[in-house]
Amino acid sequence: MTPQKFEIVLSAKEFSDRFFDPEKSSKLCGACPFFGARWACPPFEKSFDPLGFSRVKIFARRAEVEGDLTASNAAARAEFDRDMLMLEAETAGSLAMFAGSCANCELDKCPREQNLPCPTPESMRISPESAGFDVSSLSEELFALKIDWGKDGGAPKTLTLVAALFFD
Repeated sequence: MTPQKFEIVLSAKEFSDRFFDPEKSSKLCGACPFFGARWACPPFEKSFDPLGFSRVKIFARRAEVEGDLTASNAAARAEFDRDMLMLEAETAGSLAMFAGSCANCELDKCPREQNLPCPTPESMRISPESAGFDVSSLSEELFALKIDWGKDGGAPKTLTLVAALFFD
């Protein structure tokens, strides 16, 4: 199934005022097994400053999970990440954020675990949630999309991916 696509442009200030919640994000990220183990995951050497840009374009994609969740997510992310990198390349001085943690590395384990640099920094980006944004709230408020996290340990029936492009 072709994903539904949504997008909106806000000022970076409005976006930050409405959805920047680094304490909530830090708490959620801290419970993840990738916390501190992937270069796209916090903690970071320096915090992201959303006001370093004047505008942000937020993108959401909603697709049905077809078969295996991991395979569905990987396919959706590959296309979405590629699109975000193209937009970043076309928009001078912009910064793309991907919909989730690293997905573009072929290594089984991130070199961060051995304190080694990212082997593919040209295709690695952080996500809005790892930068401190509440993606559940922004998905609901901006696009009327409730993220399906799955119930009682079960797999979600839909994928909702949220990415962003910060620019001037």
